[in-house]
Amino acid sequence: MLDFERLGTSSEFMDLCFEDVSYRRSKFLPMSDDEKSKIIAVVNERLVEAHSNLSDGDEEAPFITIEIQFDHEIGIDPLVEITSHNKGDVIDAVICEEGNEGKVKLIEASDFPQTSHLTVVAGQYGECTSWGFFHMYPGRAVPLQPDPEWQSDSELVEATEFWNNHGFLATREEIDACLMNQPADENNFDAPETGF
Repeated sequence: MLDFERLGTSSEFMDLCFEDVSYRRSKFLPMSDDEKSKIIAVVNERLVEAHSNLSDGDEEAPFITIEIQFDHEIGIDPLVEITSHNKGDVIDAVICEEGNEGKVKLIEASDFPQTSHLTVVAGQYGECTSWGFFHMYPGRAVPLQPDPEWQSDSELVEATEFWNNHGFLATREEIDACLMNQPADENNFDAPETGF
């Protein structure tokens, strides 16, 4: 049974939802516990509504994504489209988040756009019937990173096209830290050898 109501009542859960999320490099703006509670209440309501609108055949869907727009800014969304104006500033990198590596484009910036949009991804955990959050982040819903292991051909094409044309704004320090932690390139003969 879907029970999102109990999720929002736990202060631990609220703190977890609003800590600086690394997913999509988004961040929530500082807010009071009262403001957080109001956002969680809206999220709970929208998730219950979205789940109830699933058709019987969709009940096994691995996740649902909803986008909520508030009447005030709630966070920072550094996702930007790659255009002729910023294409020369793009740095290709690999970022590891939650154990998954993803190729991203980074663009140095010092100012980051604020957003009133919130995206929530929720669904079943593995074989069980319990539902919970996968991600909750400031910003609009976008395709997940390309992954041929679980995406259909059409989803893979959509994701690849989107991520070839979008990147993240990042500070010089974030870019430098990211570049220092890049995986060794198998085709680079200068890459350090591992093992014996």
